[in-house]
Amino acid sequence: MGSAINGFVDLQNNGGWNVNFSSPDLSVAQVKLAVRKLWSKGVVMFCPTIITSDPIIVAENLRIISMARKENPLVEFSIPAIHIEGFLISSEPGYCGAHNPDWIWNKAYPRIFDEWQETAEGLIKIFTLAPEKNGAIEFISELVEKGIVVALGHTNASEEQIDDAIRAGATGATHLGNGCPKQMDRSENIIQWLLAREELWTSFVPDGYHINFSALKNYISAKKDTGCIAVSDAIYMTGTLPGKGKLNGLDIEMLENGKICLSGTENLAGSSLTMDQAYLNLANIVGWQDALMMASFLPAAIIGVNKKLHECKVKLDKFGEVMETYIQGEKVFEKK
Repeated sequence: MGSAINGFVDLQNNGGWNVNFSSPDLSVAQVKLAVRKLWSKGVVMFCPTIITSDPIIVAENLRIISMARKENPLVEFSIPAIHIEGFLISSEPGYCGAHNPDWIWNKAYPRIFDEWQETAEGLIKIFTLAPEKNGAIEFISELVEKGIVVALGHTNASEEQIDDAIRAGATGATHLGNGCPKQMDRSENIIQWLLAREELWTSFVPDGYHINFSALKNYISAKKDTGCIAVSDAIYMTGTLPGKGKLNGLDIEMLENGKICLSGTENLAGSSLTMDQAYLNLANIVGWQDALMMASFLPAAIIGVNKKLHECKVKLDKFGEVMETYIQGEKVFEKK
């Protein structure tokens, strides 16, 4: 290959290189470290993603991320938005995924969101939720009125509840094919219902573990006219050695092949995927041009920062490896 592109945009990144955006130990220095590491993978903009956890910790981490942006204009550029994934999601086994059920809400709490948004200085721009939860449809309407992109995920909603969510303003589906049990009815299931909704764009985790590549090809074919985007869903173990760890109080393990699971199970707990690898994986399925749309332009458009991509450049070698990354004309990474 060997080319220059505008860079990758990741709307769902939970951390990496031992940085966890949901951790009680998060610091400004860690946020800056994560940004630098992501630059080395060709990521020019991303949404730090905070998952279901103690609301007090969430507020503090939102403040920390906001502080990190203020201290460096390039960090500010690279973090145009924050994604809240969870809290108002299904607590049913399988559907809740690796989210700690102790912190899952039994109903919508708009006041808590407003407090978070004030702390984040308006930076929260994506919220993933389950529309079947109490008060969820009204909450979706409120979020949309405030300019928040609402995506459906970790949900066991009925078709009627999905349609209610769409009418309320939901526009996306988060990591479709995941956040659900391994065994469901072959046709009456959340994957089929979300695939069928032309009103919804969908995100996928193209690592080969979250979705088999053959199934992913089928999913992309079904949603190609409504919008497909790649996300990493990377957690703090990304960029580290295989081993055991904790994710918001739950025991997890990264295997030798990079797959991350709840310890002792095959249930996924995020990924170790980086966006440069996601781009390469997608290119093998849909070709380079469509892969770049899914990993760059379309996700940028969802949060309204697609024009900013013109201020970025990532140079790749013939194998697709990131060699240099530029933001606003400044070189922020060079492979030695």
